[in-house]
Amino acid sequence: SPVKRSSPKASQSGTLGPYYSGGRRESPSVVDDPNYYNIESRLGQIKDPIQRAGVRLLWAAAIPIQTQARQFLARQAAIRRMCSVLTIQAFVRRWQAERDLEIAVWSAIQIQSAFRGWFARDSLEDNHYCATQIQRIVRGYLATMHVFEDLYSITIVQSVVRMHLAINVAVDKLSSIIAIQSWWRGVSVRRQQEVREYSAVALQSNWRRYIAQLTYQFDVIDIIIVQSVARRWMVRRELAAVRLQCMIRAGVAKNLAREKRALRDLLMRLASATRIQAAWRSHTAS
Repeated sequence: SPVKRSSPKASQSGTLGPYYSGGRRESPSVVDDPNYYNIESRLGQIKDPIQRAGVRLLWAAAIPIQTQARQFLARQAAIRRMCSVLTIQAFVRRWQAERDLEIAVWSAIQIQSAFRGWFARDSLEDNHYCATQIQRIVRGYLATMHVFEDLYSITIVQSVVRMHLAINVAVDKLSSIIAIQSWWRGVSVRRQQEVREYSAVALQSNWRRYIAQLTYQFDVIDIIIVQSVARRWMVRRELAAVRLQCMIRAGVAKNLAREKRALRDLLMRLASATRIQAAWRSHTAS
C-alpha cells in the first residue's frame, strides 16, 4: 500500500501530518513499521477531523490504483510465461519433426536401394534382347543410308543441269517482269501520293478540331477547380469561425462549472465546520 500524506487543508493552515518533518518524510525506520500502513493507527494519530477525512479519501483512491497495477503486472508475467512455453513447444516440435524426417529419409533410401536391385536383376534379360534388336536395326539403317547417298548424288547432278536451264529461262522472264513492275510502280506511286495528300489534309483538320475541343475542356476543368478551391476556402473559413465559437463557449462553460464546483465545495466545508462547531460546543457545554 502506498504512503498516505496529510490533506492540503491541513498543510495550508500550517499543521503538518505526523509523517512529515520540515517538508520531508521521516526516516525509513518509521516507514518500515507495520502500523505505518494501518489506516486506523494513522487516523488515531491525526487530531484534525478534516485532515482525517482527507486521509480516508486518499486511502480509498489508492486501493483501485493498486488493484489495476497488480492486475497489469500479473498479465505481463502470464504473457511472459506463455511466450516461454510456446518457444519451448516450438523447439520440441522442431526436434521431433527433424527426427521423423531423418527416419523417413533413411527408410526411403533403404526402399529405393532394394527396389533398384530387384529392378536391375529383373531387367537384365530384357536389356540383352533390346541390345540385339538395336544392333539389327542399326545395321539395316546403315545399309539403307548407303543406298540413299547414291541416289542423292544422282539427284544432285540432275538438279544442277536443270538449274542452269531454268536460270536461262528465268532471266528472260525476269527482265520482262521488271519492265512491267517499273511501269506499274510509277502509276501506283502517283496514285498513293494523291491519296496521302488528301489524307494529310483530313488528318490536319481533324487534329486541329481535336486540339480545340481538348483546350476548351481543359479550360472548363480549370474553371471548375478554381471554383471548388474558392468554395472550399470559404467553407473552411466559416468552419474555423464556428470552431472558435465552440471553443470559446466550451471554455466559458468549463469556467462556470469550475466556479460552481468551488462554490459547492465551499458550502460543504462551511456546513461541515458548522456541524463540527455545534458538536464541540455541545460537548464542552455538557
